Amino acid sequence: LGGFTLTVNGDFLAAPNSAINNGNINITSVNATISGAAIGANINVVSQNIAIHGSVFNGTATFQKTGPFPNISHGGNLFQSDFSFTHSSSGPVLFADALPDTYNGTATFNNSGGGTIFIGINQFGATTSNNTFNSDAVFNNLGGGGLGLGIYIVGNGTQFNGNIRVSSTSPDGVHFGHLFFNGQSLHFGS
Repeated sequence: LGGFTLTVNGDFLAAPNSAINNGNINITSVNATISGAAIGANINVVSQNIAIHGSVFNGTATFQKTGPFPNISHGGNLFQSDFSFTHSSSGPVLFADALPDTYNGTATFNNSGGGTIFIGINQFGATTSNNTFNSDAVFNNLGGGGLGLGIYIVGNGTQFNGNIRVSSTSPDGVHFGHLFFNGQSLHFGS
């Protein structure tokens, strides 16, 4: 991009082996999929549906999900800089459904709608991956929903190598450990 900004107002697909570098990408869409891509630019996505699979992000990566449908990201992503994901609608969002993600910058997850964010669990409820957070990890569950509308971080081998900050005003809070609470989880709630 040569330091310029690419603005996309429509569906976006960064396909395998694609590379976008040196600048900014602003996407407003119904569907945004990034799969097997190398993104060297700062990226800002506002979309009803977001899927992120096996990609490398060398700039800041900011995502906001605005649609009510379930979204699944298979994992295998490497975030070299700061990452932020805001879920401002309903429906579940699954990260690292099949492979672990690695966050080398600050990773922030905001749940401000009536949905749920799952990190390291698949659509069938099985623990799938052990993510690595090499910097600070921030989990804000500010949704107005009821039970089951929290943030769940699972995987026995998930590593936190920085500070963990948790904020929750929702009844269901933020959970660390096994989703099904077999004596190995922490819960932070209101």
